[in-house]
Amino acid sequence: GIALPQIPEETHGSLLKREHVERSGFTYLAMGDRHTFTRYFDQAATVVQYPGSPETLQFRDGEESGFVAMVSLDEQGAKVEQIRTGHYQWGELDLSWEKVGSVNALKKKVGSLADPNRVLRVKLAGTISSDESIDAVRLAEELAPGFAYLEIDTHVLQYETPLQALEQDYREKTVEHAFVSLVRAEFEATADTEAKQRLSEVLRRGHALFQGIEGVTE
Repeated sequence: GIALPQIPEETHGSLLKREHVERSGFTYLAMGDRHTFTRYFDQAATVVQYPGSPETLQFRDGEESGFVAMVSLDEQGAKVEQIRTGHYQWGELDLSWEKVGSVNALKKKVGSLADPNRVLRVKLAGTISSDESIDAVRLAEELAPGFAYLEIDTHVLQYETPLQALEQDYREKTVEHAFVSLVRAEFEATADTEAKQRLSEVLRRGHALFQGIEGVTE
């Protein structure tokens, strides 16, 4: 049998349920509309299999797609062999600027992964000093010849802003302005190095939240 319903027993109104499979009388049911190689209803008499896409089509599927299902049918039932057909290796790399440290180190890290069959998205997060800069588009273009495709995403990367300048960025009588003012007062009042580091981190995360970035970067 062949079916193109939504994923079994998931939300959004699945069309295929376990009881349907049990009553179908099929030995093997080939499923479509899902890009990853996935088996459902393991204990059912009918083998229900999504072969997925023979070539990976999107980052979120990673190494779970790029296969075909080789199905053998006999009196004992159906046997499914997973065979790799995908040519490209898709992946995402999450990097923290605090751990990378410099553009040269970033180039070395990404360059070490170069492969003409690799499709790579580098997601750079954290806080970069106000006296540093990174041109992600230019860097990606420079390194791209070593990859099938390369993308460097810096949309959540934050540039460090001096406390006084940051305070001026927010309108008075707003939560943002009050937050920065309070942190600045505490920062300037303490001589404790560890306390200053903690307050700097509080400011960094608070500022990121005000910019709509909810994920925490170390």
